[in-house]
Amino acid sequence: MKTRTKSYSPPFLPHPFKSQIDEEKTKNQRLRARKLGALQLDTLTKGISKPLKDTLKAYEYELAVLHPFEATLADLTVRARAKQGHQTLPEVLSAVNELRKAVLETGKHYAGAAKNASSKAEAIALTEEGFREVENLVLGNSEVVLNLIEVQKALRKIPIVQLDTPTVVLVGAPNVGKSSIVRAISSGTPEVNNYPFTTRGMTLGHVTYDDWASEKCQVMDTPGVLNRPDGERNEMEALTLASMQHLPTAVMFVLDLTGNSGALSSIENQIQIRNDLRARFPKRPWVDVISKADLPMDESDPSVARAPEGAVRVSTEDGTGLVELEARVREMLRDVREVLAVIGLRKKEDEAGG
Repeated sequence: MKTRTKSYSPPFLPHPFKSQIDEEKTKNQRLRARKLGALQLDTLTKGISKPLKDTLKAYEYELAVLHPFEATLADLTVRARAKQGHQTLPEVLSAVNELRKAVLETGKHYAGAAKNASSKAEAIALTEEGFREVENLVLGNSEVVLNLIEVQKALRKIPIVQLDTPTVVLVGAPNVGKSSIVRAISSGTPEVNNYPFTTRGMTLGHVTYDDWASEKCQVMDTPGVLNRPDGERNEMEALTLASMQHLPTAVMFVLDLTGNSGALSSIENQIQIRNDLRARFPKRPWVDVISKADLPMDESDPSVARAPEGAVRVSTEDGTGLVELEARVREMLRDVREVLAVIGLRKKEDEAGG
């Protein structure tokens, strides 16, 4: 019987470098986890803070280059929101900046901690904790971003100013008949721009003249102005004054001398408003208009006697004075057109074909 020899297996001996290899492997895993955690946190914080920073820079730039009329509208918009209990624009932007800095600081803190973690598990744990903290920070301050979004929505409604369009603006106390005149002397259906701070808005009508190469001009109705200091005016009144102060417009001041426009629009108040604004804007092309000429007026009333000389009396009911008024409007728009040409916003009249 043939006997089989048993093979000899030496006892297992660990590789002389195994512990070193394991240690190197653990070290590499820790380094990768640290590096990955720091990178993830850095990407997260930049992804949140950079758009906020870019938004703040955009606001800083845009507010600096806005046309004065647009800047006034922006200010009035935010002021009206503040009166309703919302934050002012500086407060909104400051809150956004504070959130941006908090996110950046939190992300940097945990990125640094993960980068110096003593183990892979600790690096992962710190990364996850950092993500939670940043998430809680953003969600806990969500109203900051929501406030900014609401402000942007309101500001987006501000119309683009057409500086190259000759415009006559109708000004006067409330209920004196400005809107009726706009509809009577302008062609087409008037457009209503509802500004963020008022549903009253501004009404825009248009007039064209064939010998001006059918150039379109604007006739703008504005919210009524009361007889009071500027510091007491509301946003609607400030809008009217802004159109006179910042836009190259001619002015049609409308008065109602029938005494039927209400106590705030008394004849005496209207005349005082007219005189104050005329003194403030002495160089503007200007025409005074007495509306509702088809209705009786008390000519013996001292206030009526103080009405400006040379005012055009008109009635949108029977057409009184409308032809004369349209001629005066055309004359004023021509003056505005020439001013725009001088400052380089339009071609000169002979070049424009009129």
